[in-house]
Amino acid sequence: MSDTTRRSPAVDSGLWSIVAAIALIGLTLGVIGLFVPSGGRSGASTSAPPKKVEVMLTEFKVDPPTVEVAPGQTLILTVMNGGTMSHDLQVNGTKGTKLLAPGRSETVTVGPFSASTQAWCTVPGHKEAGMVMAINITGSAAPAAGAAGVAAGATKAAVIDPNAKPASGWTAYDPTLAPAPGGTVHNVEMHAIEKVIEVAPGVTQNMWTFDGKVPGTILRGKIGDLFNITLVNDGTMGHSIDFHASRVAWNVEMRTIAPGERLLYQFKADYA
Repeated sequence: MSDTTRRSPAVDSGLWSIVAAIALIGLTLGVIGLFVPSGGRSGASTSAPPKKVEVMLTEFKVDPPTVEVAPGQTLILTVMNGGTMSHDLQVNGTKGTKLLAPGRSETVTVGPFSASTQAWCTVPGHKEAGMVMAINITGSAAPAAGAAGVAAGATKAAVIDPNAKPASGWTAYDPTLAPAPGGTVHNVEMHAIEKVIEVAPGVTQNMWTFDGKVPGTILRGKIGDLFNITLVNDGTMGHSIDFHASRVAWNVEMRTIAPGERLLYQFKADYA
């Protein structure tokens, strides 16, 4: 074909139609791109990989106390019980680890998360003592009270620090038990004494005694009577006293006291 050869009007029209179609497709894709976030996913999800976090449980806290995740991200939690009693960690108190004995650990996957929430130890009283971990969505506010199981209408979730000191002028509630109506109060002082005693003719032993006697002082009372026992350690080592009928906290009234210490042990005679 020579240089003077020209295309027909029909050919030119077809070429312009193809060019216009390609431009229209490009414009359409550009408009779609304005409404679809990068990766083609909605704003409620994320392409972020699961976040791994090591968690330590002790009496009575969760470390770390706060974890941040992206919207739609899951958590892989390796939870270790570094305390002296059994603990667990459950998101919203429903999903997480089993009850872990001291020194045991478990790895669990929780989420994905679309809103801030909390995880806590479900052993009764442990959450209230401070074993709570906040799970916050990146850039969001703290979890709502309802999501954390706190009473609706609460203005602020309680943050409990078992090591905090009370404000000046604060007075503790007196837990001293009053005697039952018509009952009798028995105030008894007993001394833990280490003493060499002749247990058979010519045979002696170094005995742990109450008031220098084996067996110790016998207490007498009636059902409903109140016993206030003051234990005094006059020995050279730690001693304690345990009335099996008292049913009180073993780590409080029954605890070991050092030489020279005194301890008030109070119980009501409700059991044989």
